[in-house]
Parts: sequence; C-alpha cells; structure tokens
Amino acid sequence: MMRQEPKIIAVKSQSDGVIQLSYERPSDGSKYSYLCKIDGSSVTWATDPDGRWHTDQDDEKIAFSVSGDYVTIKRKFSTGSSADRIFKVSDL
Repeated sequence: MMRQEPKIIAVKSQSDGVIQLSYERPSDGSKYSYLCKIDGSSVTWATDPDGRWHTDQDDEKIAFSVSGDYVTIKRKFSTGSSADRIFKVSDL
C-alpha cells in the first residue's frame, strides 16, 4: 500500500471480505494500518481504524492482474494518469 515494498506489508487479519494490512515505514519507523476489499480484480481501501473507503468518483482506482509469475498493480487517477507496478510472485 501507499507505494511501499510488499515485503514490509503484513496481513493482520481477514474477516467478512475485509483484509487488515499494516506496515512500519523503514525511513522513520512510523506505523500504518489499512483495510482492503478485493472484488474480482478491483481493490478498495480505507485507513484503519476510522478512515473512509476510497470509493468516490475522484478517488484513484486500483486493480490487479496475475500473469504467470507476475502480479501487476494498476492505479488510475481521476486526472486520467495511471501508474503500474509489476512484482514477481516469489518476491511477495
């Protein structure tokens, strides 16, 4: 989440389709926690514990795809720009 390397992100819990993720930022030790829902290839998130779900029209849209040994995360912004990151499954 939030442009962090996947290896620092931990799954804390999973219940009723909601996944709680957390990580500690290496640069300063700050701790972050997020909630995540996956619907098909779409991902929706919120800050944990009381943040809003990012479902508004102007919020970024996040999707993923898996092809062979790679996972691609696609972020599309309301400005029309996008950012993709590709990860090798064995690195996750």
